[in-house]
Amino acid sequence: DSEYGLSTDFTPHGLGIVRPGDVGATAIITRSMVRIDALLARSFATLRLSADLTVPTSDTAITWGVEEEDDGGFVSAVPTTTFVVPSGIKRVLISCNLSMVAALTGGSRVVTASLLKGSTVIAKHSLTEPGLALSLARQVTVVAGDTFSIKVITSGGGAAPQISSGTATNFSIGILEVI
Repeated sequence: DSEYGLSTDFTPHGLGIVRPGDVGATAIITRSMVRIDALLARSFATLRLSADLTVPTSDTAITWGVEEEDDGGFVSAVPTTTFVVPSGIKRVLISCNLSMVAALTGGSRVVTASLLKGSTVIAKHSLTEPGLALSLARQVTVVAGDTFSIKVITSGGGAAPQISSGTATNFSIGILEVI
């Protein structure tokens, strides 16, 4: 449908079409306005560490102690190990950045971080000497109640590395698409 060279088909965005004489036009427009509002609302949540964290030698979920922001309802309270997806969300971008206090040393030192959706690993990244930081990110389709967490483990020689509690270390989730 095009009038004056302007596309008037917004159905790919989940919006209804109202034609002259449609019964229930008010309801169609109301649903469409709610949908537009939801499309414009791009909510995020970011968690940070409350103190430097020594990376354990067994696979352990990171406990995040500082809620930097949460305008999407992903965090019920801190400290927490997870983001929980509220209702009405279809797709999110989940990311984690881990910055070490100092570069890895000790010959064969490795730090591995895993991004989990529930108990399933959906992304994994390893950092080796002389690495200083690592990042994980995924776009994921979700349903209400899905959880996301980060697990870390270290192996190899030398002193156990520490993850910095500075702002470069964070765990974030953002809404990409709503239902």
